[in-house]
Amino acid sequence: MLNNIVKKYFGIGIALAIVAALLFPYSAVKLHPLAVLFLFCLMVVTGITIDWPRMKIILKKPIAILFGNCIIYLIVPVIVFLLSKILLTTDQYIYGAVFAALTPAAIVAPFFTRLFKGNTELSFGILVSSMILSPLLIPIMLKLLLGDTVTMPTMLLAKDMLLLIPLPLLLGFSIKTFFAKISKIVYDNSPILNFVFLSLLIFILFGVSLQKVNLGYGGYSELGWLLLIFFVQDFGLILGARFVFWPRMPSADRTAIILSASMKNIAIAAGILLIYDPRAAIAPGIAFIVHAFLFTPWILKKLLK
Repeated sequence: MLNNIVKKYFGIGIALAIVAALLFPYSAVKLHPLAVLFLFCLMVVTGITIDWPRMKIILKKPIAILFGNCIIYLIVPVIVFLLSKILLTTDQYIYGAVFAALTPAAIVAPFFTRLFKGNTELSFGILVSSMILSPLLIPIMLKLLLGDTVTMPTMLLAKDMLLLIPLPLLLGFSIKTFFAKISKIVYDNSPILNFVFLSLLIFILFGVSLQKVNLGYGGYSELGWLLLIFFVQDFGLILGARFVFWPRMPSADRTAIILSASMKNIAIAAGILLIYDPRAAIAPGIAFIVHAFLFTPWILKKLLK
């Protein structure tokens, strides 16, 4: 029952984590050293909940999966980059916005794909392939788009992403393969676990940002532009899908690609930036606010009609 409540009101839970950070920022700062651990645990749960045998879809629909990854790692990041350069003046916000736009598909994408009668296997294929590609493509694309304004060395970023994405996914796969009882417990309670780890990460992100970053009047105006940029990122693809996708694409495949490309694992950008650049981490923090709307089923139902 609790799992179903979490699934239905996932977006509201994200909003509550943000409110908690605004009310208790000092508690969030105390948890700051644990941010990477929460992100690692979130990715391990992802590795356990992925239905690995279904990855044969990659061989069946390579063009559709390639198209989904092109949207995730090329089309959306370029759009966010252009909007950021036009609307923002702070390099760290631009960096954080582009980093958030480059993150792979979120673990909840297949769930929402199934909920709206999309091709769940295709969504799983995009999810896993985008995660596998992320340690390679994110540093490269950040360097190509932002050049010298990147605040982290490319090799250091690649190393951290290898530790925080493929490693916990492999650990999750190993637990699922060799420890069936543990795997079942985690799988059955995955909505709650995802909610807990993600909420803690969001709580820390906003609390640390409030305490460590002096925004000033100009900074607050830029937060509004960041909000607009992420609304375009999250909902632009959904609203413009009928003009973007070729007419003969099956509706189930179209739904899978739209949701998998729109629902990004922003926790990766937030977790890494919290360590190296809390000011840049504000951007993925703002993206979480928009994700709270995106992860709300009744809103998606109206938009996907």
